[in-house]
Amino acid sequence: MKPIAVWDLGVMSQEFQDGPRISQPFADLLIIGIDHELEDGSYAWQELRFTGVVGYLFTFAWSVVREVSFGTLDMVSIYDPRNWPLPVDDVDGLLHYVTFFDDFGCFEVLAREFVPPASARLVDG
Repeated sequence: MKPIAVWDLGVMSQEFQDGPRISQPFADLLIIGIDHELEDGSYAWQELRFTGVVGYLFTFAWSVVREVSFGTLDMVSIYDPRNWPLPVDDVDGLLHYVTFFDDFGCFEVLAREFVPPASARLVDG
């Protein structure tokens, strides 16, 4: 299955000042913070939030296969949750989110929902 893009970062990960920051304040909430340059040259942070999280994985950039990086670079995309690489009892109602940040790596999140930042650029279609 090819990934289905659901959100465009609106910025290029090659231009991050810092790498993505991950936090998990609650067992079922995962936040990936990304920085981006503003028009005046300063940097701001935005948060990609995933709720109803069952699990997440990170793969360093040098280990990510090309097919994954092409379909998920600087986007949040969805794969079939049945392709989640770790055992899960029930994937009903869950989505397999994937995003690849150039020079950093690939985050995979098995969760119920992705909540884009308020300043989100949604992908058409």
